[in-house]
Amino acid sequence: MKTFLETQDQKTKIEYLNKFALDLDLYLPRLLVCNKNCAYALANLTKKKRAKEILLSTKETYENLVLELIDSADAKIRKYAYVICGNLPTEKLYNRLKEQIYKEETYLTLPSLMLSLVGKDCKDLLERACNEQEQIAPKIYAEIVTNYNLANPREYQTALGFNFTSASGIIFTQKCYEDFIIKDLALYNKQKLKCGIKINDITPKDYQILAKRRDIYSFSLILSQNANLKECLNLGLKYLDDIVDNGDFAYRISCQDSKINSAVLKEIKTISLSNLTNSPNNYSISVEVIIQNGYLLVASLESCKEKFTYRQEFLPASINPTTANIICKIAHYYNPNAKVIADGFCGTGTMLIERKLVNKSVSLIGSDISKISISKAKTNLNNIGFKAKLSCCDIADFKEGNLDEFISNLPYGLRVGSHSDNFKIYKNLVFKLEKSLVKGGFAFLYTADKKLLRDLVKFSNLKLVSELNFISGGLYCSLFIVQK
Repeated sequence: MKTFLETQDQKTKIEYLNKFALDLDLYLPRLLVCNKNCAYALANLTKKKRAKEILLSTKETYENLVLELIDSADAKIRKYAYVICGNLPTEKLYNRLKEQIYKEETYLTLPSLMLSLVGKDCKDLLERACNEQEQIAPKIYAEIVTNYNLANPREYQTALGFNFTSASGIIFTQKCYEDFIIKDLALYNKQKLKCGIKINDITPKDYQILAKRRDIYSFSLILSQNANLKECLNLGLKYLDDIVDNGDFAYRISCQDSKINSAVLKEIKTISLSNLTNSPNNYSISVEVIIQNGYLLVASLESCKEKFTYRQEFLPASINPTTANIICKIAHYYNPNAKVIADGFCGTGTMLIERKLVNKSVSLIGSDISKISISKAKTNLNNIGFKAKLSCCDIADFKEGNLDEFISNLPYGLRVGSHSDNFKIYKNLVFKLEKSLVKGGFAFLYTADKKLLRDLVKFSNLKLVSELNFISGGLYCSLFIVQK
C-alpha cells in the first residue's frame, strides 16, 4: 500500500490496482487515507463491475469517502472526486456536485466537474465559465466547452432543403459514366467540368431529385467560387448560413487537397455564422473545398444519402452501392433485354439488388463460396422484397446455364485472397462464362486485378467489348464488358 501511495509511476499504479482488485473488500477502507493516489485508485475501480457492486453495497462508507475527497484542499484530489461521481453517482453525491458549480474555486477542475453533470446543471456551469472567461486560461475554457458538448450532444436539425430560388450544383459520379448520365439530364442546362457535371439554374426541388439518384455519389450546391481561399470561404459559408432554414444546423468541412487543410481550418474559425456550427462528428451538411479554376466551395445534405436502406448486412470487401448501381445502369444500356442474370460472387447481394432495381423484370441467380455472405444476401434481399435463387458454391462448381448476363464484383486479391488465388478463380470464371452464357450474352466484371482478367479473356472464346476505368474506395478498378 505504501508503494502505491508514494509512487508517481502510472504503470506501477495500474499493476498494483490489478493485483489488489482481487480483494476489494479489504481495499476500500484503506482509501479513507485521503491523497491523490487513493482518489485515482477509486476513480479507476468504479469502472470495474466487481468494484461497483462492493461500493454500492457499502454505500454510506463510499459516499463519506467521496465527500471527504470533494472537501480536500488539494485541487487534484477534488478533480478525481468529480471523476468518481461521474463514474458511480448517488443522489447524495450529485447534490453535492451541484453545490460545487459555484463553490469550486480552481478552474482546472471544472472540465471534470462538467462531465459529471447533466442537463440544466451543465448549462449553469457553462454560463459561469462564460461569465468568468477572462479569468480562465484559454486551454481550460476550451476544455470546459468541449466537455459540455460531450456531456450534452447537440440535437442538430436535419437539413431538408436549401432556401434558394435558383442556383448551380455539381454532380459527382464516375468519369467513365458521365456520358451515360448526361443523356438522362436532357432537361437541364449542364456542362462537364474536371471535377464533375455542373447543373445550372436548378430549384430546391431539382436539388432533392438529383441528390437522391442512386448513380451519383453526391450532388453538391455551389456556394462560391473565388481565386482567394479566404474570400471563397467567407462568401460561401455566409451564403449557406442565409439559405438554410432558421435553426441550428451543423456542417463538416473538408478538402481534397491536404496541403490547404490547415489554411481552411484557420479561416473558418474567423467566420461568424448564425445558423451553422462546425461539427465534424455530428453534422447534416457536408461542405467541401475543391480546386477548380481557383477555389470552389460546395455543400451537400446528408439527409439525401439515405438511398440504400435495404443494405443492413455487408462485409469489408462489399462494393460501394453507388458504384454497383452505376455498373448496373451501364449493364442495362448494353443489355436492356436481359431476362436471367447471375452473380457468381454475389457477396451480400448488392449487385443483384441494384440490377433488379434498374430492370424489375429480370430473374436473379446468386452464388458465393461463403455461407456467411449468402446468409447476409438473403437478409438484404428480404429487406427490399426481392427473390433470388441463392446457393453456396465455388465458381468452379457453378452449374447454372442459359444466362443472358453475368455481373460480378470479383475478388481483387487485396483485402481478401491473393493474386495467385485469383488466377485459378478467374480461369474457372472465364471457362464458366463460355459454357453458361447464351450466344450474344454479356458479362460485366468489376475488378482491380485487371491484367490477369484481360489476358484470360484474350485467349478465350469471349469478346472484350469495352474496359471502363473506375476509382472507388481509393482503388483503381475496371469494369470489363465481355460478350459471348
